[in-house]
Amino acid sequence: MQFRSIGLVALSCFLMLSLCHTALARSESIFPSIPLVTELYESEVEMWSSDWNSGWGASYELGLNGAEGNATNFNLSTALKLTRTLESRITTLDLNYAQASNNNIVIRDFALFRTRNEYLLGESRWSIFTEGMLEYDRFQAFDFRLTMATGLGYRFIDNDTTTLKTRTGLGTSREFGGPNDEWKPELVLGLDFKHKLTDRQNLYLTNDLYPNWTDFGDFRMITDAGWQLLIDEETRTSLKVGVINRHDSTPQGQKANDLNYSLLLMWNTK
Repeated sequence: MQFRSIGLVALSCFLMLSLCHTALARSESIFPSIPLVTELYESEVEMWSSDWNSGWGASYELGLNGAEGNATNFNLSTALKLTRTLESRITTLDLNYAQASNNNIVIRDFALFRTRNEYLLGESRWSIFTEGMLEYDRFQAFDFRLTMATGLGYRFIDNDTTTLKTRTGLGTSREFGGPNDEWKPELVLGLDFKHKLTDRQNLYLTNDLYPNWTDFGDFRMITDAGWQLLIDEETRTSLKVGVINRHDSTPQGQKANDLNYSLLLMWNTK
């Protein structure tokens, strides 16, 4: 029943987005005098009229370690990130997965999938974003958590060296298969920071805060930070040290903080 509910939610979202995108791509703007509507319309036309293999960049990360003998353990961390950059939109899809076992007993098993569309409004520093997130963790009190949100973004700094952006909006989340299996209204407060230290070194930080708008003491926060070092230009191979921390103020008997840190090799397409 839980998986059926998740499937229905995902299918409904997909159908709704498909219908909206098709309608936008095949119709003419009925509000040409409103700049914001025109910008969004042109973004959709560009998105659906361009080749799907254009504008995409990808990175893949992998970290492994283990032991066999008197003690047996295995640790896996992997991630895949796809980014599509167009003149009027930036689309990102980000998947992180980690598993660890000790003497053949699984002690960590979680996956985090995030997707975001950022609609750029011409030369303005403002943008509009929509995002979705799906969390799985075998050792949490729920099976899956689905989060959806939309709002406004603002670029304080955006150049070849440093990017600093904030996001503010409204959203909702639901934990499937847990004690609180219902939709929860949330605010969204986000921060994205990237900085190029040298030609080979980069820092990044993404922090998302999701407070319940009816009770600010009930909140979640996801922090993703790391350092990257390019070690081979020809193969675009980098060394990455990354940290993902998930905080839940209402963990339902579990620990409030769940920290995952990793040392990985990363390959980029461009």
